[in-house]
Amino acid sequence: MTDIAGASATVRATASELSARDRRDFRRYLSGYGGSTFGTAFTGVAVSALAVNLFHVSGGEAGVLAAGSALPALAVAPVAGLTAERTTRPRRILIVSDLVSAAVVGGCALAVAARVADFGWLLALVIALGAFSAISQTLLIIHLNSLRTQSLPVARARTQTVAYLSSLSANAAVGPVISAVGPVVALTVDAVSYLASAASLGVIAAPDRNPALEAGSAAGSFYRDIGDGFRLLFRGRLGPVMLYTLVAQSAFVGIGTLKALFMLQTLRIPLSLYSLPTFCAEGLAALGSVLADRALEAGWPANRVAAGWWACGTVGVLFMPVAFGSLTVKVTLLCVGVAVPVMGYAAANVAVVALFSEAIPENVMGRAIAAATVTATAAATVGSLAAGLLADFLTVRGTLWACAAVGVAALVLLFPVMRLRAMAARPDEQ
Repeated sequence: MTDIAGASATVRATASELSARDRRDFRRYLSGYGGSTFGTAFTGVAVSALAVNLFHVSGGEAGVLAAGSALPALAVAPVAGLTAERTTRPRRILIVSDLVSAAVVGGCALAVAARVADFGWLLALVIALGAFSAISQTLLIIHLNSLRTQSLPVARARTQTVAYLSSLSANAAVGPVISAVGPVVALTVDAVSYLASAASLGVIAAPDRNPALEAGSAAGSFYRDIGDGFRLLFRGRLGPVMLYTLVAQSAFVGIGTLKALFMLQTLRIPLSLYSLPTFCAEGLAALGSVLADRALEAGWPANRVAAGWWACGTVGVLFMPVAFGSLTVKVTLLCVGVAVPVMGYAAANVAVVALFSEAIPENVMGRAIAAATVTATAAATVGSLAAGLLADFLTVRGTLWACAAVGVAALVLLFPVMRLRAMAARPDEQ
């Protein structure tokens, strides 16, 4: 097995040692991160809305579309994780990924404008962007090692805040933009966001390098290193966390898969209000991440913070299937049913990042993130396909109740998470 006992070298400095260039580089990095996240979030919401309103997809097709955005990560995430650990030029890969993503979205916009696009075009778009997103999101996390920062954990926490704010902006914009100027302009805005991300990363002055590689960490075989990532997660103390993720992720992604159909067809929510629940969710997600961070700073155990917020999110999903009545009542229940779960899972994610930091050495973080991505993506794929197919046999509302029931049943899996002791990466668990 690959030696994973050490930690990668990172560039640290006190506040007084940070130069104006260091701070400027970090701001540019955050701009690039935000632009890429905006594009990913904008595409996800826009594609769901276009699929229902423009191409009139069925429940099964909605499931295929959701699975299409997730499946590439199963193949690409392991390669992305090891690439993040081994590449000598991570920033160059990030810039190329943004440029290709912009070209793919721009090509789809031209196809919609020429009226030659169909469901197959949307499916090809989400598959392509799913693959490039798996590469860029892993590299963006690891690439912070090459910048001069006062604290790497604090810097990574700030990227999460930027990610939530970018998603908030994307979800706030997508509905009104599509309603006001149509899908072509909406997709063009999306393409421009990727170009802006590439431009921000391209002007960073710090050398494009990989400190973990420079520290002399030996690269093992491809398959063995991938296997190490899964062993780190499932054979160590993170096992209960990953087991809950498998079950709960399937249920909650199933609910998300049917959200567009439920809102636009079952409840007849106007397209201009389509992104309102997600907008509320992103705002509460930012709040939840701050509250979770404060709890961790106050000394609360990360495992209990994660379990508590997961339980809170599970209660929230019960509000979506009961949406009925006037437009105001339906939108209110939808906002609660979408926003509270997202807030809970965003806050839990902050605690899970802390659990990862305690249990996984920095120089193998790439393969661990890749294994976690594959696990979550596999669960999401099963959930989206099952929910889409079930919706074709049952009603959409009935399928939402079934997914919510699975999420509630999964709460029993949180008891082992609550009993986790303080974690530290130990050789016998690696």
